Amino acid sequence: VGYVPFPVFSAYAEHAALPYRYLVQGCIEQLIGRPLVEIDLPSYAECTLMRKGDSTVLHVIAFCPQRRTRTLDLVEDEVPLYDVEASVALKKRPARVFLAPSEEAIEFSYSDGRAEFVIPEVVGHQMVVLTY
Repeated sequence: VGYVPFPVFSAYAEHAALPYRYLVQGCIEQLIGRPLVEIDLPSYAECTLMRKGDSTVLHVIAFCPQRRTRTLDLVEDEVPLYDVEASVALKKRPARVFLAPSEEAIEFSYSDGRAEFVIPEVVGHQMVVLTY
């Protein structure tokens, strides 16, 4: 159980102060340990992980939203990212790691239950497939 005696979520929603985010992140890490995905991304980028059959798919999205009105954030420009380091927790060593949809193989290592690799380029969106 974790407890923060402060309205940290509403404070972050109002002020977007990074210490609030780091406080919650630290609490979560203390409760659940190392995350499933560790990835070197700027704060505007996002990643999601999904499993489908014998594959695990990492989606990386890098668009920079801009507030153009008082209530509307627009996403118009993709922001290229290069050499993105990633680590994904897996129960067993993948047989292959590749970019989708191009199916370009990428080098990876596997140790201590984690596949580690570098995504060469993310232009807007990139999928990495880890198959068994």
